[in-house]
Amino acid sequence: MTLPNGIYLEDLGDISRPLPRPPGIPLRYVLFFGHMSFAPNVDAAQWLATDIMPVLRARIPDIKLVIAGSQPDPGVQALATADTIVTGSVDSMWPYVRYAAACIFPLRRAAGLQNKILEALVLGKAVVTTRQCAASVGAKSGVHLLAADSVQEFIDASLSVLNDASMATRLGAAGLAIGAA
Repeated sequence: MTLPNGIYLEDLGDISRPLPRPPGIPLRYVLFFGHMSFAPNVDAAQWLATDIMPVLRARIPDIKLVIAGSQPDPGVQALATADTIVTGSVDSMWPYVRYAAACIFPLRRAAGLQNKILEALVLGKAVVTTRQCAASVGAKSGVHLLAADSVQEFIDASLSVLNDASMATRLGAAGLAIGAA
């Protein structure tokens, strides 16, 4: 099955079927994924790891960050710590998305349609991204995902979905309608 936006769902199969948990991945994590040598993704990963995650960890001590994607730039590789996992290439992104507590995409320099956001939405994940990226996929903040542009807005929105399971579930269900459209 191929969606008109260019997402290939063949390796996902039946989304109601459980996917195996990726080995070595923490129990509770937020996920950022993409081609990790692409400059806007490098910028977003660095911003997330250095400016947003330290505050999230201060409020939610067990939360980790997983940065997944092919060809991680040296600046992305340098983000790896005990609390930040940089995977490099993975066989399938779907299990990483499935088990994430939320997907956070602080893409300040992105343009065009953001398939990574649609991929997170198609699995019903709570997503936090910039207003520009939300608009690129036709999503409304507070309905399908949460939109933020500043560090404080990303922190507040991320804490909202990580601390309010009913909000995360509601956003995920509404986001699924966008991701699968």
